[in-house]
Amino acid sequence: MQLTNNHNLPESVYKLLAKDRYNGSSSTDYSVTTLLQPPRITQLKRRHSEELVEDVMDNVWSLFGQVAHSLLEEHGADNALNEERVHLTQLDRVVSGQVDSYSDGIITDYKVTSAWTLVYGSRIKEWEEQLNLYSYLFQSKGYSVRQLRICAILRDWDKNKAKQNKDYPQTPIVIIPLTLWDKEKTEEYLIDRLTQHKEAEELSDEDLPLCSKEDMWEQSAKYAVMKEGRKTAIKLFDNKEEAMLMVDGHTPNYLQVRCGKRTRCADYCSVNKFCNSYQDYLKEQES
Repeated sequence: MQLTNNHNLPESVYKLLAKDRYNGSSSTDYSVTTLLQPPRITQLKRRHSEELVEDVMDNVWSLFGQVAHSLLEEHGADNALNEERVHLTQLDRVVSGQVDSYSDGIITDYKVTSAWTLVYGSRIKEWEEQLNLYSYLFQSKGYSVRQLRICAILRDWDKNKAKQNKDYPQTPIVIIPLTLWDKEKTEEYLIDRLTQHKEAEELSDEDLPLCSKEDMWEQSAKYAVMKEGRKTAIKLFDNKEEAMLMVDGHTPNYLQVRCGKRTRCADYCSVNKFCNSYQDYLKEQES
């Protein structure tokens, strides 16, 4: 990984953001968080690690999360296991997971995130999968697990928005209980994720399994029915044919196509330039 300082940050800030704080084990084939990544992204990162370029500014929010984790670990309960990493061999691969806090059968994971993550519930599914895999690893070592929860610290929480909107988080720290799966469901999920990643190990870059629309955070194209002299759409449609029905015969209405976007690919994927699928997508958008 090559790190840049495109924003000319002071050297002390650059060094802080550039520091690698990953404390995983070198004997691990897959961490839980890696298993949850699309196999295409995981393999491209591993194969092109020395070619990757990242600006240290991109590490700002990660640093906030790491600082919060360190402080919470320092003040954890006396009987709690904090930042405990557990290993398990499955399908000839070593899987590991590091739990922020385990105490009295409760696994707690700290997340420094946006308040809007909770409003839209965009990460709940991912968090549930992550903590259930942690639970499986802990139970394999003889620990009892009876509850999973997220302690969400909202970096952009706004008191005024909380007063105005009951659906907005009412406090800057929110505890979110997650569904605890049974052992059979969790084991099936773990084996499925491991199988996908193992199969991807043998494939060329071009033949890696494609990321799903959900993986790519894909926003589908929208079809806006417009009227001359009006800046906003009369109505938005997901389907072009339905939009055309509203346009046809209703002069001066006209159709405006608002292109979709693969948000993760464009803005949050460090290996997009090595991904033939995304590069082909860009060519299609230009044509």
